[in-house]
Formats: sequence, C-alpha cells, structure tokens
Amino acid sequence: MLPRRTLSQTYQDVSRIKVSKDEPWILQQYVTGEEYHTCSFITNGNVKAFVACPAPQPPLNYHALPTNTGIGKAMLNFTQAFVAKAGSNCTGHLSFKFRVEETVTESGIQQNILPIACNPQVNTAMVLFAGTKGSVDLVQAYMKALAPSVDGINGYSGLTRPEYSPDDVSFPHPTATGVYFGGQDLVFFVLTPFFQLLTFKMGFVPFLHECVTFLNHLLLWRDAIYELGDPLPWFWLYHVYLPLHFLSQIWGGKKWNRVHQRSCMTEGSNM
Repeated sequence: MLPRRTLSQTYQDVSRIKVSKDEPWILQQYVTGEEYHTCSFITNGNVKAFVACPAPQPPLNYHALPTNTGIGKAMLNFTQAFVAKAGSNCTGHLSFKFRVEETVTESGIQQNILPIACNPQVNTAMVLFAGTKGSVDLVQAYMKALAPSVDGINGYSGLTRPEYSPDDVSFPHPTATGVYFGGQDLVFFVLTPFFQLLTFKMGFVPFLHECVTFLNHLLLWRDAIYELGDPLPWFWLYHVYLPLHFLSQIWGGKKWNRVHQRSCMTEGSNM
C-alpha cells in the first residue's frame, strides 16, 4: 500500500520494484466505501433497462436501489455515457460494479462514485424485474432489440418494429420486494448460526437476529426460484440436483467451499 508513512520510505519501496516491458506493474487506486452492482440491457447504443442494488450480503440477496436516489441516477448517467461512446451498434447486457467513496469537504460530505469492474454479461440482479410490470418492461426491451431481425420473417408482418425514445429506460417496479435464494438463506441465517450457537461461537441474541432476518425474507421477499404455479424447478434444485451434486463431490473426493446456485440453474456449479 502506498504511500508509506514518510515520503522517503515511499520512494525507497518503489525503487525496489523492477518495472520493465517483460515485467510490467499496474498502480491501482485503493478504493473504500459501499459497493453497488448495476446491470443494463442496451439496444442500439441506448440503455433500455437498468437496475442498481447494493452489493448483496450475503451473495444472491438483492433489493433494488430506488431510482430517484442521487447514487442511482449517477450510476445510470455513467452507464449511458459509456454506452453512448461505444456506438450505435452496441446491443446486449452490461454490468458494472461501483464503489461510493465519501470524503469530507467544507460544504459537507461528498460522494465519489468510482467504477471498479465491468462485464459484458447479465447480472443476477436482473431478477429484480419481477411482477407483471417489471416483466413486461423487460420483455419489451428485448423485443426492441429483436424487432429489426424479426420484421417480415417468411413474409410475416405481424411483428412491427416498436418505436421508442432514447430516454425510455425501464426500472424495477418501486414496490418490488427483495429477492433471495431460500436454500442459501436457510444455511446462512439458520443452520450456520445454529451450529455456532451450539459451539458457543455465537450468543443467543445474535442467533435470534439471524433467524428474524430469515423469516423477514421468507415472508416479505420473493424466492428467486419458487413459483406457486411452477414449483418443479425449486423442488428439483433442492431435492434432486444439489443432493446428488454434493454426493458426487464427496464420492469423488473433490474439495470445495461453496456452490453457486446461480450456476446450478444454468451450467453447473463453480467449485
């Protein structure tokens, strides 16, 4: 970490680093502050769907940041400026990670929003487009991207190219609840604290607090997988896929420390 306690110590440490074309070094700014994740869907260089949320703690627990907050607007403006420079051919998903660093000024607290990571892929936070309005808005954004290629397929003109303004951006519905993964929350907020309670690594009050958090998610949030009208994916994941996956890892003697449920639903687990 630079700088050191004194300027001479900083110069001394830097002088010991051998920098060349064969051994390049990157000097990176150390950023503190709250972390936020965003995910956008871009059509022809325009942001058509956008969601921002605090970095999930624990992972795969999401609640949308209100769109009227200054932080949310700033992250959207940054994304729109980035996409605008990418050109009109830019279409697809784009995910950013930001750190919001606070500094004290004469006029008060200043928040500096710094991008720390960028991925041209969808982020799990897109599950926050839940409910009728959120789902419809997201589908319309996708259709706007597909419309030029589906117009007149095999002479079919039933799909007309939607007209839209570059300023039209879809957000999760303001009343949308948080999203959680039941299996992970059960382990994180109930089973793990319970074992810590039995081994005297956690007190009863903190254990009770974790259980209340789990009940709050269970009653007020939405499970990312379970649907009353289609419970089979939820049943298959927790009662068939994951048990068999754990058994196969144990039988094969493979070491692992976590299983990403997000990957379980698509291409398998990351160990």
